[in-house]
Amino acid sequence: MTGKVADQFLTLLKKKGIGPTMSKSLDSSDLCDLTALLGSDEISLARKAAFLSALLILEKNPEELAWIASIKSDKALVLPEALRPFFTHQIASACQGDSRQYLEIVLRLTQGLDLNQQDMTQGMSFLFRDDLAPYLKAAFLEGLRVKRETDLENQIAYQFLWGESRHFNVGTPILIDLANAYDGFNRSLCFLPFMAALLASIGFPTILHGVSDVGPKHGVNVAKVLKAAKKNEKMNTASVIRDLEDPNIGWAYLDQQFSFPQLHDLIPLRGEIVKRPLLSTFEKLLQPLRSLQSNYLVTSYTHPPYKNRMLTLLKDASRFKRVMLIRGLEGSIEMPFDRRIHVNVMSDSGVTDDYLRPEDYGVRPVAIALSDFDVDISLKKGLEALNGVHGYAREWLFYQVVAIVEQLKLMPLDQARAAVTESVAKGRAIHHWHRGAL
Repeated sequence: MTGKVADQFLTLLKKKGIGPTMSKSLDSSDLCDLTALLGSDEISLARKAAFLSALLILEKNPEELAWIASIKSDKALVLPEALRPFFTHQIASACQGDSRQYLEIVLRLTQGLDLNQQDMTQGMSFLFRDDLAPYLKAAFLEGLRVKRETDLENQIAYQFLWGESRHFNVGTPILIDLANAYDGFNRSLCFLPFMAALLASIGFPTILHGVSDVGPKHGVNVAKVLKAAKKNEKMNTASVIRDLEDPNIGWAYLDQQFSFPQLHDLIPLRGEIVKRPLLSTFEKLLQPLRSLQSNYLVTSYTHPPYKNRMLTLLKDASRFKRVMLIRGLEGSIEMPFDRRIHVNVMSDSGVTDDYLRPEDYGVRPVAIALSDFDVDISLKKGLEALNGVHGYAREWLFYQVVAIVEQLKLMPLDQARAAVTESVAKGRAIHHWHRGAL
């Protein structure tokens, strides 16, 4: 969806529809524009529904309250008929069956109400129904995120998505899952595929997973780096398992279209919402490949309130030997190179809470002097690091990998640093990179 009208609506959505802490109020000029835009056929019903859900849930100024009151009477009939119940709460008799039930769930969300177990489970199942309207799905996802999901809603969503996704066994004694947000980086280098190759080269098979492109960032992600390297970012599951089990490779990337095709099909809908939905939080935690013996998860969170929620969810799931939870660059698992980073490690013995610093791992911290972080720069710097070219990229990669190995208790610090240094110096790391994802 492009064009002046669509861009104007998107601007308003980004202003108001991004959540309780970052949203800004709409003024009379914005609301006048909104009235006109709601009648435009150039804007999808799903995007309109997402915007109105956010507007109804978030705190409103007097001008917004007056606008909502005028829309409730809707004398000008500016609203599409399907969206009028958002304001009137009167459901047309023509809306029956599961569509009616989904709309009733959405209306609870637009009132800022939390969902019970039955409604949340039903709402999640409706997401994957082709016969239900996309605008209801958009309003459901937007409403949950803007309202802020409860622990129960998050638990149900995660369990539901885990149950619906595919999981494949790998014949390796351990498997490290580098579980990063699928929408990638806009202000940082994407070093994830090089981290995986280096981990594999010192004896720790590592899986990556994601999609080719998804919002809201549409940033540089693993798939884009692999494609730029002329590697196969769409390897089927059997080939991925083969690479992981090959000691001369030991790393792989699996696209979501193979691990969870129904969720992959929702990517266009997520583009209509703009705000990152709960799907973005949980899709990275679904672990499509699993060792039958020991599984290690390295994942991240963006906003502080999600730290304890994620730890609780992952602890309750009891699917991992150890979990390393990082609040890294752009909410990723990549640790900054110029300052300390907050890290939690969860195991059967409990949760540790600590800060890691580059100096703790024998690395001199430096600020990275780059103005552009496109896919070609990520590829160039990642290859330099694996080839042992001295500079910040090599040291940064060493820091990431050594910290992961040491924090997951796979090797003591000195042994991990020595193993990484030797692997790069003897060419094993770049050998693993070249053999993988072909």
